[in-house]
Amino acid sequence: MRVLFTTWAWPSHFYPMVSIAWALRTAGHDVRIASQPALMDTIMRAGLPAVVTGADFDIVGYHRRELASLRVEQQNPPGPADWDAAKRRRVQKSFAQFVEIARLMAGDLLTFAQTWRPDLIVHDPLTYAGPLVARLLGVPSARNLFGPDFTYDTRHLEAEAMAPLLAEYGVSDLDTVGRLTIDPCPPGLQYPADIPRRLVRYVPYNGLSRIPDWLLEKPDKRRICVIWGTTTTKFSQEHAMRLPFVVDAVASMGTEVVLAVTPDQLELFDSMPDGVRVADSVPLDVLLPTCDAIVHQGGAGTTLNSALHGVPQLMVVQTPDQVVNAIPVERSGAGTYLVPKETSRDSVLAHAAKVLDDPSCREAAHLLRAQMLEQPPPSGIVADLERFAREGTAS
Repeated sequence: MRVLFTTWAWPSHFYPMVSIAWALRTAGHDVRIASQPALMDTIMRAGLPAVVTGADFDIVGYHRRELASLRVEQQNPPGPADWDAAKRRRVQKSFAQFVEIARLMAGDLLTFAQTWRPDLIVHDPLTYAGPLVARLLGVPSARNLFGPDFTYDTRHLEAEAMAPLLAEYGVSDLDTVGRLTIDPCPPGLQYPADIPRRLVRYVPYNGLSRIPDWLLEKPDKRRICVIWGTTTTKFSQEHAMRLPFVVDAVASMGTEVVLAVTPDQLELFDSMPDGVRVADSVPLDVLLPTCDAIVHQGGAGTTLNSALHGVPQLMVVQTPDQVVNAIPVERSGAGTYLVPKETSRDSVLAHAAKVLDDPSCREAAHLLRAQMLEQPPPSGIVADLERFAREGTAS
């Protein structure tokens, strides 16, 4: 079987594909990963065959120009049915960037697929060129989620945004959800949607990394990990600037703080509080088993990594997709979250103390871990994908 994976050029959307792509390869199937030029080195470092499709897109520039106001302002914000016209327009602008990426990728992706003839296309939820090319070739396609299904309730807005692109290819409509969704979320974090899905155990992939010796030593006191991701800080300087006072608040709790940040994020600090260890390029799935809690920005990969290791979470969110990740964590009891207007040194300190000290929070986090471990590993869904490629239906 030939399986074509495709994602736009953002590492955190490619990483969740790696374990499934390798499961298929080790089962004897032929795999290709198609993306924009900016992702080629990342794909090849994962040991997977890379195919260039289209040109790069300045998504950071687009976001700063067009989407600076697209952030969460309240807990449990209203759903799409209750949005006003202004909110719908802002969300449409968000989808417009991914439609433009699809336009850049679709021609090359179609040309390659027409030659290579995949039996199945597996695509990132925001990589619309994947299901479009699958429709044009008449082959099955499957969405590969990277976290809770944050676009499910806005799929009608995706369809509206995609209409001009679809018309260019003679397609009248396209269901971005499709006939199969590969879902790495445990039941406690799944987005409620009546769709055919194959659950799979989340297997972290962090790229090339080296494990430091100090991780082999048991911490002298309780350890909290603070991580700020890479996506949101590129998009929002305001959110990036919150990091120093978040670290300062957590460090005042008398715990060991491991700060897992990028070199440019370190430049935000005039000085580092006592008790903070800076971890450079340490894989999160190796660090988290040594931690008692985590404070992070609400990214999907960090959320699932934390759940996999049973670590209680405080999520300091900025964008709508991050609050979609945070709400089920809070509902599960395994953590809590703050939106921007609530985020202060005092609120971070109070919420961090809750996730660190509340036994019920740790019990709920352990339950999420147990749920994740009950789900089949990537090798366990290979037969399902083979059947789906043959029959085109998720049975």
